[in-house]
Amino acid sequence: MARPAVIAIDQGTTNTKALLVGLDGAVIATASAPTQTHYPKAGWAEQAAQGIWASAVQVLGEIAATPDTDILAIGISNQRESALLWDVESGAPVGPCVIWQCRRSAELCAGLRDAGHEGAIRAKSGLGLDPLFSAGKWRWLFEHVPQARAARTGSAACRNG
Repeated sequence: MARPAVIAIDQGTTNTKALLVGLDGAVIATASAPTQTHYPKAGWAEQAAQGIWASAVQVLGEIAATPDTDILAIGISNQRESALLWDVESGAPVGPCVIWQCRRSAELCAGLRDAGHEGAIRAKSGLGLDPLFSAGKWRWLFEHVPQARAARTGSAACRNG
């Protein structure tokens, strides 16, 4: 009889890890695949969406190949302040994945702070103006990636992934 288990995936900055855990809490199998971070300019950090996806597929394939297990569920923890757009029609990524540690929106945040908007932003979002948060990353994508700009104006379909 197959052993019931769950998969836990941790998709992080340097790698994607997966654990196959029995219902008793025992780790049955593990897998890990590296991810590559690119630093195109000082303070910028990004990853290729295809690389993130490939690492997740790899670890899931390794874990799913574990004999005599019945996978009941999958839980995912990811880079929560990263920003990535996907094209709805093609499923292809639009631009880079601007990862949590990227500071490319520092100038935008400083400008909003200098214009006196920090209090309103904190009241609405519960967050301060910090380039590590994803809102500035979204704005950067919409302003600098042509396909993302088109999606924003309704001439192409995108959604966050």
